[in-house]
Amino acid sequence: MNHLRRHAAGLLTAAILALVAMISTTAVAQIAALDADRTAMIQDVRLASGGILRGQIVSPQGKPAIGLRAEVLQAGRKVTEVRTDNQGRLVIGGLRGGVYTIVVHCEATDDQPSLTERTVRLWAVGTAPPSASDGVLVVIGSGVTRGELPRLSTTTRRVIVTLLIGAGIIIAHKETAS
Repeated sequence: MNHLRRHAAGLLTAAILALVAMISTTAVAQIAALDADRTAMIQDVRLASGGILRGQIVSPQGKPAIGLRAEVLQAGRKVTEVRTDNQGRLVIGGLRGGVYTIVVHCEATDDQPSLTERTVRLWAVGTAPPSASDGVLVVIGSGVTRGELPRLSTTTRRVIVTLLIGAGIIIAHKETAS
């Protein structure tokens, strides 16, 4: 009987390690892809007079995102915070040329994360390259996503829960048998 318990515990451990490896590999691949795309995703934007950045935040369906909180960061430090208006627009004044990250906070759903980041390179009046745009458009759920693990299928979640329950039963049974 002890031989069967050891064999079951060994199989359970191997299965858990395989799942962890699978999840870790997926997460590392997604993070690497995001990091590789991050520099390509920097948008050049012309500031208006007074260092004003104009933009709009929309849902993946293109609908204005009303009343969302957007933070503006530079080198990881919060510069300012605004809320979008009834058209999903934001207007931020007092900015200077440089690289900034706009972090949009919204309610997480199955289809979108709770944070969306957009990196922009802001240009002072008269200094922007011809390819720079007059404003920034942030689509919720696009760009860099922080603090989220890859979405797992229902089957994978059920397997993980089953393995954890099985591990608990084996451990509890082992302790009572001792």
